[in-house]
This record gives sequence, C-alpha cells and structure tokens, in this order.
Amino acid sequence: MSDRRTDVYVNEVLKVLKSTNADNADLRGALRRFAVHMDDDIILMVLQKQRSNWQVALAFFNWAATLPGYAHGSRAYTKMLDILGRMKKVKHMRQLFDEIPEERRLVVMTHDE
Repeated sequence: MSDRRTDVYVNEVLKVLKSTNADNADLRGALRRFAVHMDDDIILMVLQKQRSNWQVALAFFNWAATLPGYAHGSRAYTKMLDILGRMKKVKHMRQLFDEIPEERRLVVMTHDE
C-alpha cells in the first residue's frame, strides 16, 4: 500500500474508533472491513494517533491480535506498553506484558526509540 493510501486507510480506521465506544461489542464489527489490509505499520500508526486515549488504543490492539494470520510484533507491544505506561495503567501493563509470547519478550522495549 502506498504512503498516501496508508494515510487514508489509517484515517478511516481512526474515524471508526472515534465513533465507536471502546467497550462496545460493535467495535469488532465496525473494524471488520479493515482486517484485510491490516499490518504492523498501520497498527503502529493507529496506536500512535490514539496514544492519549489508552482505552481505545487497547481495544484496537486487542482487536488486531485476533486477526487471522497476524501476530503483534515487538514494535506493537512496545508501543502499547508505552501508551499504558504514560497513562500510568500499571495493572494493564503487567497484564499485557504477561501476554507477550516468550520469544518476543527479549526485544520489547519500554521506551520510544
């Protein structure tokens, strides 16, 4: 996907996230149409744009984790841990860290590069 198309795509995802409650069961349905083109770069861009709204960021992160054929990489885990840390959500950070696959824990950093 070209940079321009990626930006448009990310903005469409952000519109859905803005219009849907993070706790709402409809979030999965509303995001379903984006599943086909989802990749690490798009996920990171969406998380970066939602960094001050940890609940929406976490709901999106958890949704992305359920996508067939996709597994969060160390950059996505690092970004989500950073968001939770900045919002002082230590309980959620611990829970997320415990969910990181063992082989990825060594490369997850808890700060921006």
